[in-house]
Amino acid sequence: MKALSLETHIKPIVGKYRGSNIVSIMLTACAAYWLYHCWRILSEGLTTLGIDTYSATWGVLVANTVHIIGISHVGIAISAAVRVLHLDRYRNIARLAELVTVIALVMAVANLLLHVGRPDRFILNVVLYGKWHSPMVWSMTVFTTYFLASSVYLYLSMRRDLWSMSNITDRFGKLYRFLTFGYTDSSDQRARHERTLFWMALILIPIMVSVHSVYGLLFGMISAQAGWYNPLQAPYFVLGAIVSGFSAIIVIAALLRKTFAWQQLLTDQLFKAFGAFLTFVVFLYLYFILSEQLTSQYLPMESERAVSDSLLTGRFAVSFWTATSLGLILPFVYLLVQSVKRNYVHIGLTAMSAVLINVAMWVKRYLIVVPTQYQANLPMARPSFEYTPTYTEWVVTLGSYVVAALILVFLLRLLPLFELPVVTEQVSATHLTDRPSARRVVMVLSLISGLLMIAWGVATREGDFGPVKWLTGIVFLLVIPMANCLIDITPREPEGKSKVQH
Repeated sequence: MKALSLETHIKPIVGKYRGSNIVSIMLTACAAYWLYHCWRILSEGLTTLGIDTYSATWGVLVANTVHIIGISHVGIAISAAVRVLHLDRYRNIARLAELVTVIALVMAVANLLLHVGRPDRFILNVVLYGKWHSPMVWSMTVFTTYFLASSVYLYLSMRRDLWSMSNITDRFGKLYRFLTFGYTDSSDQRARHERTLFWMALILIPIMVSVHSVYGLLFGMISAQAGWYNPLQAPYFVLGAIVSGFSAIIVIAALLRKTFAWQQLLTDQLFKAFGAFLTFVVFLYLYFILSEQLTSQYLPMESERAVSDSLLTGRFAVSFWTATSLGLILPFVYLLVQSVKRNYVHIGLTAMSAVLINVAMWVKRYLIVVPTQYQANLPMARPSFEYTPTYTEWVVTLGSYVVAALILVFLLRLLPLFELPVVTEQVSATHLTDRPSARRVVMVLSLISGLLMIAWGVATREGDFGPVKWLTGIVFLLVIPMANCLIDITPREPEGKSKVQH
């Protein structure tokens, strides 16, 4: 295959596109409107939402938080698989997935903090005074670990390309040089980055699974709510996250391929493979739905049966059957046919199937959160009423995806999305100074400090400040990969700019 030019890889950074400014202005205006309604929730309180003590105490924002967390699953799942299993044919989509993970985590936290009404009190109570047996403390711990580790992983995987950008363009050149922190692209540096990223990918896989498992456990351990108390909630949530994440990345990749004419970078074979994998996980998810409803229909508990009836034949039946049939079964059939037909893939229909699946997964999260709250296990002080999401809730919910799109557009105009085809001159070893001793000292001290802080936090978990202690320990542990890569070989004398293959 003919080598692609450098300009092809960095089109969003160096190119000018008709209507791009208009799109950016529209996204910015929508984001400003989103911020206004966020301010309304924080200043006026939860009365701006449709939730109520005598109806649904959790609503659209919780469903949206769970859905966005599911989308965040895709980054490490894809990137780790590519690196650990040496699936180089899918390397071009790995960084996009990593960016989507970090952005999704930010937006998920934003939705969660808005739902609690007083994020300042929530943060203080959970971080400073949270107890180890609280599911919210588990959630905060794994969420923070996932975000910080994913950010470190994304930076280290991008460091060589930032160095390349500092050598080939004057636009943002100073910023790129600052972000490289002395990177010189020697063979030793490349090897250490690859080793570090390989081990980080292995470690991030269980962290990723734990994030979505914890949110499943948060629901599954609430025995007072019919439809939630279930030992299979954790794997159910993990599987749903895989479906949401992969369908989201297919849609985003298809849009970028169309916008920037990246047919040779985001190939037909990539979409066919992702479509086939999505077919498999959707089939598993449909099996989970069937098992859940079949079991609920045969349970003797009245409340469990009532929740199932509300989905199958009651007030939520239209949403349930529309999402299941049009949002899951119909795309599944198309993707299955496409997967078994050799040398056939339709990017537009694949992306449309992924859109339907993603919308259906959002509806499914809504149907997990809301219907069960109409089955009260205790007598109410006054009659309950129907939960209806307010205009503010819908604006904040839909605005989350607009803000996420705006952040992604900004990052695309600043950071390279693909590994750049750069050929560099070999840096002479006589011009370099290595500092392995400094690396080892920092890494050992970080390891010891991290383990001691985590042990201290666990040992004093019944008292205050336990979460702060083990979070500090996690930060120390994340210093290890940063130190291994940043305390680098350094040049003794200024080097000329590298040769770049266009």
